[in-house]
Amino acid sequence: MLFIDEEYGQPIIPVDGKFFEIEGAQVDLDLSQIRTFRYASYNSKRQSRDADRFGIEKGSVICINRAISKEEIDEIKKGIGLYLNEGFGKVLINPEFLRTTKDTLLGESVFSIKPIKKDDSEEVKIKSSDIIMPETLKEKAVFLYLKRSLKAEEDQEAIYSKVNEFVENNKTLFENSSEQFASQWGTIRTKAMQVKTKQELHNALFSSDGYLMTGQSATKWKETQKRNLNDFITGLDDPIALKTMINLSAEMAKKCKKGGIQ
Repeated sequence: MLFIDEEYGQPIIPVDGKFFEIEGAQVDLDLSQIRTFRYASYNSKRQSRDADRFGIEKGSVICINRAISKEEIDEIKKGIGLYLNEGFGKVLINPEFLRTTKDTLLGESVFSIKPIKKDDSEEVKIKSSDIIMPETLKEKAVFLYLKRSLKAEEDQEAIYSKVNEFVENNKTLFENSSEQFASQWGTIRTKAMQVKTKQELHNALFSSDGYLMTGQSATKWKETQKRNLNDFITGLDDPIALKTMINLSAEMAKKCKKGGIQ
C-alpha cells in the first residue's frame, strides 16, 4: 500500500484511520507489524525515473484500535491507498488463519503446525506432506504458498543429494578421456530439458535408437556407465526426475572438462 501526505505531497506511513477508509480510528502501533519498501518506477516517455515510491510491504499486519463496521469493510475491500490500478492496496481483513480461540486481545491462535517428534528429546523437521489444510480455513492462499515453498525446498534438497551421490559413486568411471564426455553430458542435459516426463527421457537415451545406444555414444559409453545411469534414472521420483537429470548433467559436464573429475 502506498500513501501520500495531503498537505506536503510526500510518501508516508499513516497512523490515522482515515487513510484506511476508517474515520475516527487510529493504527495501534504496539500491536501492528509494519514492513516498508521503496522503489522508483521508470517513465519510458521521459526516459528517466519518477520520484521514489515508499509504501507498506506485503505481509505487514495493521491493527486498528476499534471494531470495523460492515460498510467500512466493503470500502476497504475495494482497495486502499494509491496506484490501485497497478495492483497495490489489496488487504485481508481479520483473516481466518489469524483467528484466536478467545475473544481477547492476545488469544491463542486456532490454527497451528506442530512439529513431529521422534521422541521426547529430538524434533524432526516438518515435511510438506505433514501439513493438513483445515476445511474451515477460508483464506488458504498463504498456507498454500507456504506449503508449496516447503515442497520446493524439499525437492531441491533431494535433487542435490541424489546428484552428489551419483557423482561420488561414478566419478572414477569418467576420469579417463574425460574431455570427450563433457559434450556427451551436455547433450543429455539438452534432452532432459526438451522432454516432459521421465519415461520420455529414458526412451531418448536408452531405447534401441536412443542417444546412448547409437552412433559414437554407443562406443564411448561403457556398459557399466550406461547401466549405472539407467538405474539412476529409473530410481528417480517422477516429479523431480527431469530437474535432477538437468542438474546432474550440468555437474558432470563441468567435472568432465579439461582436468578431469577432481
